[in-house]
Amino acid sequence: MRQLAQLIKNRYRSQFRNRATLINQMNLKPSFMLLTALLFIASAAAVSWSVRTLAEGIIEQWAPRFIAKQALYDKSRTLQPILREVALARQLSTSQFIIDWARHPDDPELTRDALVELEHYRRNFHDHSYFVALLGNGRYYHNNADNAYADKEFRYVLDPNKKADIWFYDLIRQKRDIHININPDIELGITKLWIDVLIRDGDDILGMAGSGLDLTEFLNNVVEEGDPGVTSLFVDHAGAIQLHRNEAFIDFGSVSKKDGTHKTIDLIFESKTDRKAIYAGMKTLEAGKKKVVTAFVDVQGQRQLVGIVYLPEIDWHEITLINLGIVDPGFKTAV
Repeated sequence: MRQLAQLIKNRYRSQFRNRATLINQMNLKPSFMLLTALLFIASAAAVSWSVRTLAEGIIEQWAPRFIAKQALYDKSRTLQPILREVALARQLSTSQFIIDWARHPDDPELTRDALVELEHYRRNFHDHSYFVALLGNGRYYHNNADNAYADKEFRYVLDPNKKADIWFYDLIRQKRDIHININPDIELGITKLWIDVLIRDGDDILGMAGSGLDLTEFLNNVVEEGDPGVTSLFVDHAGAIQLHRNEAFIDFGSVSKKDGTHKTIDLIFESKTDRKAIYAGMKTLEAGKKKVVTAFVDVQGQRQLVGIVYLPEIDWHEITLINLGIVDPGFKTAV
């Protein structure tokens, strides 16, 4: 009897231990699954972080090189059509027919010879138009691609007291041989990218001659062209915006505006630190210390890379922006 009681007791103990073990296993299973899930999430996060860090490192190394090449390309693409017109305008301003006429602007024979010379240049300018403004009598001459002003090239007389004509006298006073500006001609009812070249005879300034490029066409061919996420704009040495795909940003008639009234890069870069870096980069380029300046900036809440090059031939700066959020949507939160 005693043996039977011990056997039953041992059996119940064994069953109890098996049940306890089973219960412990059941309790451990959710913990194990939770631990496994946590380890998987941690591993995935580590891999994701590693990939993100690697991608950002590649972008930080690649983007400045890309934007430097893009800025230099934009510089070449922009200068090519302008420099051709500048070269022709220089030739026009140094023509002896034009200089003799500008020296004696009221001489009928010299006027006739000069107009024949101007017609020759009109056919060669890209826009098939020209203008000449004479300091001696203030007369402004113009003809266009349609030859609409044949035999009536004299359009109006410039007035130093007239706001619309101040540009001419400001450029004469500044004595800058070449000036490129975006300006509406109210008298002619046209807005162009004007190429102005002083007419000189020795040390004397006699007037101004040049041509213009259709603004819409130029914007479409130069500023609008580009890859998604890439924006180009052009500013003068003071930061006034000369070309932008949004014409509302263009500082028309910059030469005659008072300080503080220009539309500058302050409209593009909200951060004072960013603006300071842009202006400093422009000065570095003007001094010839670098060919391209790059920096990271914030534009409308997005992280972008900026590249700047100087166009000494026309005293402009070309600014190229790459929206890094398009290159890598997560980059703006990680830099």
